[in-house]
Amino acid sequence: MADGVDQPRGAPAAEQRLEAVPSWIELLYKRGHGVRAFFNPLHMGLVHRFVDEKLAVEPGRREELRSCALSALSSDDARTVVQSLAFLMFVGEASDLPRVEPFASSQNDRVREAATTCRFELRRRAKRR
Repeated sequence: MADGVDQPRGAPAAEQRLEAVPSWIELLYKRGHGVRAFFNPLHMGLVHRFVDEKLAVEPGRREELRSCALSALSSDDARTVVQSLAFLMFVGEASDLPRVEPFASSQNDRVREAATTCRFELRRRAKRR
């Protein structure tokens, strides 16, 4: 892999990429922590609190998750991309919009919806600042 991470043979691309990340991020991705809930207004508050709890454990976790999510956007696995976009809704910055924009025209409905929602949240957060 281009980032120098050793990958086991035969492991799916999404799993290969996640092996080099901290275990707490790997857990978020593997569980998917109700990815559908990220995009359900009724559940977003609960998911937001869960992610905030994970981020509050130690300084630097927000940037760590953001970096991992941006990196995982290059995955060929649609589920990993959707999860990454979901995490970017919470930890992304306006400067991440150019990385999110191309997914708004994806052929995959879930990826496209996730990108549209993520783009909205990043723009909304940027206006608040």
